[in-house]
Amino acid sequence: MTILFWTLTILATIIDIGVIYALHRRRAHIGMWCYTLFALLTDIVVRVIPYITIIGERQPLIPVFCTYILLLTAPCKIMLAVGWFIDYRRKTACRYWLTGAICVGLTYIMIMVVGAIYPIRSIRVQHLEFQYRNLPEAFDGIKIGFFTDIHLGSLTAAERILQQMADSLNAAECLFAINGGDLINIRNSELTPKYTELLGAIDMPVYSVVGNHDLGYYRKDTLEYTVAQSTADFKKAIDALGWIRLDNDSQWIHHEGDSIMITGVEFNRTIADNRHKRDVGGINIDSLLSGVPPETFHIAVSHIPQYWKQIAATSGGDLTLAGHTHAMQFKILGWSPAALLYDWWSGTYKANDKILYVSEGVGFAGIPVRLGTPPQIAIITLRKCI
Repeated sequence: MTILFWTLTILATIIDIGVIYALHRRRAHIGMWCYTLFALLTDIVVRVIPYITIIGERQPLIPVFCTYILLLTAPCKIMLAVGWFIDYRRKTACRYWLTGAICVGLTYIMIMVVGAIYPIRSIRVQHLEFQYRNLPEAFDGIKIGFFTDIHLGSLTAAERILQQMADSLNAAECLFAINGGDLINIRNSELTPKYTELLGAIDMPVYSVVGNHDLGYYRKDTLEYTVAQSTADFKKAIDALGWIRLDNDSQWIHHEGDSIMITGVEFNRTIADNRHKRDVGGINIDSLLSGVPPETFHIAVSHIPQYWKQIAATSGGDLTLAGHTHAMQFKILGWSPAALLYDWWSGTYKANDKILYVSEGVGFAGIPVRLGTPPQIAIITLRKCI
């Protein structure tokens, strides 16, 4: 990712130099100086600000600011570069290229605005049905609610979305619900009394795992309040909600004389740098699931989907639930840039009799925009087949 970042930085700088030169050659001095300021903002300021620590608690907001600028200016730069190239090849002025850049930029901005407004209207409920031979008779037809990646600190229209989520889970009469991690975005204070009340309205047992944003290392670490203390406080908040934490351990779920098992794969700080890689390592899945009896129907919950291949290779993991990817908050015609990073990034995947479901999540990470991927939760019905 570092190589890609600096490659794009160098490419953007070359484009800017070319455009500035083209404007200078055409004696468009006002345009040249305006674009020079624009280039300084996008190519220098955006890359320097993240390293300035003097801004204190507002530091985590800087990547959001930088991402906005880069996304909103990228199409303008592309059009300007194309226009400069045409201008250079024709050795004459191409009068429309600057106008085209402005029009494309405005269109892109409108798309981003739609992507910011549309997702706050309502939450999408996906109804899924999975069939298993080893499902106990008593669990045939039961429903499971699955939600993940709420990111409370950056969730727009949070009260409305949380209310809809709780109402949808309760209306489905799920036997239990599962939280796939990333309940908060930066710090524990995002879990306000009002949000706690809304989450507490989920009227069923809730099993919960920890996501990367829950660990507190996105906030500024201090001697007075360390990342370790932030993580401990977050887990206390989950306990106060009455949710059942699955920190690399398993629980039996009993229903009408039969039982199934659920195991949570805890996200830990040691794998944070690999969270967007196909091979994250860091956890011995074989050891974690070694206690799952072969004949037992088993649910594995992992915040990140990259562990599925290892989970499916064990005796457990009949159903694996994950989140984390958000489908990169952009999906068109069934494709997302997330496909470039992850083998499994959205929807249902199958291998033999094992199933993985990856939710695109509820909230926002980075920027409050979702294009083609509205906030979603899943209602999963389990069926016994012969």
